[in-house]
Amino acid sequence: AGPSYPLHLSRDAMVYEHRPLSLEDARKTYLPSDDERAYWPKFTREHVATHATLKDGWCVIHERVYDITLFAITHPGFHNAGQVS
Repeated sequence: AGPSYPLHLSRDAMVYEHRPLSLEDARKTYLPSDDERAYWPKFTREHVATHATLKDGWCVIHERVYDITLFAITHPGFHNAGQVS
């Protein structure tokens, strides 16, 4: 039997094996270190919640705060909000 995870064959005929990435591995590889995070501004969830309009929208994803205002107002679905396709 083959592997239980999907395989992708690239144009170079090299096999890429996809495996789930644990949070511990992600912290080592992709996420900023605690030293780097110490320099970031700190926001409470209450503060982020005050930025909850389409003209001033923030969101929290994986403990990071993003200002999504420009994305929200320029997204094609902005003017169609609430419509069912």
